Amino acid sequence: MRMTKRPAPSVKSDGKIWIALSGLSLLVILAMVAVLAVLIAGNSVWALWPHRLELVTTKDGGKFLGLANQRGTAPDGGGRTQYKVGNRELHGGGDFRWVEDAEVAAREYPPDAALVERMENGIFLGFLAGAADTGRGVFPGSFPSGDALVRRVAEYGERWKQEAEPLRDRLTGLANAWQDEYYAVLKAEYQAQGSGNPDTRRRLEKRAEEGRSREDKLKAESEKVMTAFSQVKDRFAAEKADFVTADGKEVALPLGGVVSAIWPNRMDIPAKLRQFAGNFWNLLTQNPREANSEGGLYPALFGTILLVFVMAVSAFPLGVAAGVYLREYARDGILSRAVRVAVNNLAGVTSIVYGIFGLGIFVYVCGGLLDE
Repeated sequence: MRMTKRPAPSVKSDGKIWIALSGLSLLVILAMVAVLAVLIAGNSVWALWPHRLELVTTKDGGKFLGLANQRGTAPDGGGRTQYKVGNRELHGGGDFRWVEDAEVAAREYPPDAALVERMENGIFLGFLAGAADTGRGVFPGSFPSGDALVRRVAEYGERWKQEAEPLRDRLTGLANAWQDEYYAVLKAEYQAQGSGNPDTRRRLEKRAEEGRSREDKLKAESEKVMTAFSQVKDRFAAEKADFVTADGKEVALPLGGVVSAIWPNRMDIPAKLRQFAGNFWNLLTQNPREANSEGGLYPALFGTILLVFVMAVSAFPLGVAAGVYLREYARDGILSRAVRVAVNNLAGVTSIVYGIFGLGIFVYVCGGLLDE
């Protein structure tokens, strides 16, 4: 009997090569996600870590304090360093400054260099000199040391929460109530102008008049609360901390605008770890400042978590019920087939595509028609 040699199975024919390529693609994607996570974590640690303050002396005699941000190449091929120098109100420029290595005469790390985080104008870099008090301040006294200033700022923050923040919240509530009344009056006036029924027109005009009366009361109450809030702000702004910049300029910082003050050049590793943990906590719990360039992410995080929770609670039971109905009870008809096609499309298309589609339809098209 003659034996025939069977051809070897082809890798292409049995599909193993596609399985291998799929696995390789998955590994590449996972590696890219891991690299991205490491990059994000590294940049986050770099941004929140308390770096040393450098006192840079240039060859022309100038001095400034800065946080070294990144290295680069100068136009002549030499090295240069980008520093975050802060103190916007003094030089009228941005937060950063490039300095070429050839221009630097000396770099020092003075232990008494302070980094002050403020509500406005970004950070301030300088040296604590003392305190100025007009006599009307809530915390009269002086600052013999940086620790005393830190304690005073903490006390100031607690008193501010007790005395000023309730007034500010009240102002916000009054402003929202006034806005609601304002739009209600506009709506009533608009409906009254277009109404052909005299009784309906008189009723809407009366409603608008009552709304204007409530507007006046809210405005008067807002003015009273604003006056009280301004008095509290003036009383809290009476005490100031005196600082001196690296080039000798004297600056008085009101405690009302100070968020925190640290001396990073004095910190050891445990202190820097504590400061890093505090910065991370503030990032999660504080509101943004300075057009979202400073402060925390609390509103965005809270809104995102709340939206995900509400959508999950509302969508999960509806999705499960719809799946059970389609699988067990629904007859094969036009409606059920259309729903299955829609479900398959939702599962196969990236959600951002539907988001952009909804933005275009509901915001730009429907919203534009409503604005007209």
